[in-house]
Amino acid sequence: MKKKIFKGLTRDILYKRCIMGQIAHAIMVPKFNLLSAAQSWDGMNYNFMDFEGIRGTISFANNNYVCVIQNVEKLIKGENEILSKLLNGAEKQICELAANEALLYLLVEDNEGDISAATAAFWGDNENTYSNAEEDDLLEDSNNSLYPFLCSEEDAREYWIEEYEMTSGQAKLMDKIYQQKLHSPSKLILDKNIQAQLETWFGNIDECIESFKEINIYFE
Repeated sequence: MKKKIFKGLTRDILYKRCIMGQIAHAIMVPKFNLLSAAQSWDGMNYNFMDFEGIRGTISFANNNYVCVIQNVEKLIKGENEILSKLLNGAEKQICELAANEALLYLLVEDNEGDISAATAAFWGDNENTYSNAEEDDLLEDSNNSLYPFLCSEEDAREYWIEEYEMTSGQAKLMDKIYQQKLHSPSKLILDKNIQAQLETWFGNIDECIESFKEINIYFE
């Protein structure tokens, strides 16, 4: 049954958490290049994975979003099954957003070819968040991968600093770019000093550049 969950979580807050995560990832990906697929953006679709069987996609529309989680140990296969079981009670536009966007990133091989597969889902707007699952079950099904998107901004910041083993300088750069991005949501141009700093830390920053491009952040 559809219920309200994650009190205080809105579409805009979730979007900002995903942007912060991508900025942290873009800065640190040269150090952890084996984790280059851990986070990515494609248009308004944010994808994350933990390399231990958890994948997720959060698809954003102008006024709402849907998050679909895939846990390989507990799969519901097929678009119709997913929509009827995980998104029961969701508005038509949410179901369409899931079918046309999120589920396309969560495919598994089946006897008849690739098929959408999911474990849990939640959705919302700028007032409430909904799901047919309990909060604890969503966290468990995601192996707590959802934590940095649900916590406060400061806790999310600390999470990424620890996750990517950032130095104080790298954490300050994350803060700076994040604030700039919030003030320039459509397109942000970073100055050459930031590029030079990244090159000092990591040498080749091609992966940084590509990860920043995914959220329309570019260098001069």
